[in-house]
Amino acid sequence: HGRKHDISPSDVNYRANLYALKQLGCTHVIATTACGSLQHEFAPGDLVFIDQFIDKTKKDRGRTFYDGKSKEFPGICHLPMGTPYCDVTRQKARSLCTLYRVYQKNLKK
Repeated sequence: HGRKHDISPSDVNYRANLYALKQLGCTHVIATTACGSLQHEFAPGDLVFIDQFIDKTKKDRGRTFYDGKSKEFPGICHLPMGTPYCDVTRQKARSLCTLYRVYQKNLKK
């Protein structure tokens, strides 16, 4: 949230950050987040590779490049979100974490 930690997470221009990575030739992004769980199977410090998400944020942060407002990304586009994360990248990341408590997806009771 800025070098001085003075930018609210909801005010970060994530699209600009991703666009800069694209301009530098980046093809994959690994991101982290901090949150809690009500499931006793997860202990503080456990790493969980999620396979789905629900965005409950209320602030409109400009969620897409494909809203018809950009010259570089013309037109409106509907992107499939059935599998929002790259399975190949998830599997490679998981293979690096075999020494730690890592969960492949959410636990269902």
